[in-house]
Amino acid sequence: MYSSACRLAAKPARFGRVNRRAACVVLSALASAAAARADGDSSGDLERMRGAFRLGPSMAADDAWWMTARAFTNMDTMDGVRPVFGGGENAEGGGFSWSTPRRGPISNPDAAGAFDSPLQPLVNPVRNGLAALRDVGIRADVYEALTFGAASDTIAGSRSSFGTGRFNARIDVLLFREEGEGIGRFTAQVRQNNFWPGDEGDVSASTGSSVYLNALRGFYDTSITRCSYAQSFADDRVVVTAGKINPGDFSALNIFASDEATQFMGLIFDGNDALPVPYLSYTPGVAVQALALDWLYLSGIVGSADGATDTGLDVDLERGMFAAAEASVLFEWLGMPGRVGATWVGSTVGSAELADPALPEIWGNALFVCGQYFVVEHVGVWAQYAASDEDVAALTQSELAFGVTVDDCFGRKGDGCGLAAGWAKPIDPAVQGEQFMIESYYRLQATGLSQVSLDVQMLAPSASSEVDDPTLVGTLRWVVRF
Repeated sequence: MYSSACRLAAKPARFGRVNRRAACVVLSALASAAAARADGDSSGDLERMRGAFRLGPSMAADDAWWMTARAFTNMDTMDGVRPVFGGGENAEGGGFSWSTPRRGPISNPDAAGAFDSPLQPLVNPVRNGLAALRDVGIRADVYEALTFGAASDTIAGSRSSFGTGRFNARIDVLLFREEGEGIGRFTAQVRQNNFWPGDEGDVSASTGSSVYLNALRGFYDTSITRCSYAQSFADDRVVVTAGKINPGDFSALNIFASDEATQFMGLIFDGNDALPVPYLSYTPGVAVQALALDWLYLSGIVGSADGATDTGLDVDLERGMFAAAEASVLFEWLGMPGRVGATWVGSTVGSAELADPALPEIWGNALFVCGQYFVVEHVGVWAQYAASDEDVAALTQSELAFGVTVDDCFGRKGDGCGLAAGWAKPIDPAVQGEQFMIESYYRLQATGLSQVSLDVQMLAPSASSEVDDPTLVGTLRWVVRF
């Protein structure tokens, strides 16, 4: 699979010194690795967060606000799970039961869907088993995501239709919880990708887009995306994580646009295409998160560039390094929470250096700023901007995006919709032009097992002069989650 980023291989200054096919592979790999910055069931995550801030309207340092702050900053304390080695109680308890009804997924049990699932008799024992695992310290998330789509206009000779599949399995093991101190957590995640019809099915390349349009489309067949240990301190206000990580879990995170399985699919909205190559990858690294004050979130990351090309747990620190730091202000306005922050990323590696490690190291900087706010309980608005030095930028040099998301539409748990608009500046204007883009989706919780989304993207214009203006990309997304 080669994304539209492959056309950057024609860039004369740096790519002339490397094998262009290798450069295409690396760029495509980073695009798929960049997906799912804090991937999970976003509707369930937001529902728990709203439950936290409903408990109290004041920004005082009480339990309700700390729960809200941790949800906004992705500081996971595994509430409702009993530790392996004791020290806490399960919110449910009771062990395994065949008969306990569970119509909704484990991550969002109230999302029972508009229709009864014919597979419910088979699914129910599985969900009861997953719930029982929480009694022994294990939280699991298992889903299959499929997409089927088509573009209204493509580059001559390119396919206009495509299909993708992703199987994702993640476990988090809560090893211990010390009240007033913190927790210890082990995380492992495996992902398997399929795409049809093979290398020709990349809608980004077919439409000439500088933006990666289907973040659910992976490059590697099977890969280990996360394998890490995290420990919190100071009553869960400081978390240190080490292992194979996704840097986007810790900084440059937009909770309203961070999960391509349930929210936006274009990488300009599901994160961005601009931050440096290694930052957008699942890669070996160490991250520190801190709620320094009840209104101040700080994070720092140091990681390797190896993750952009590594599917396992091999560590090659000679491939280059990156560092990132974020400062965010958490606030409450009109009784609703919000967050405004800025992230700096510095990298010694660009796409050319990953394709050919013999090239000399470089240095480049990038900046990401983001604001996000709940207007009312179920409606969030957000805006973000990212820019990178040309030598370390991923697929674009800069991007601007803003949007609105609505969850539990029409009072139905699990339903949701979103509308976003964005602009992207290419790395090399001689190869691609500027691109404007709009994306909208509606997510229907069809049954307690299945979510079905219709996603529409409009490129106006596409970054390629070979594609007429405007171009529409329509995608049907189906997610099955236990």
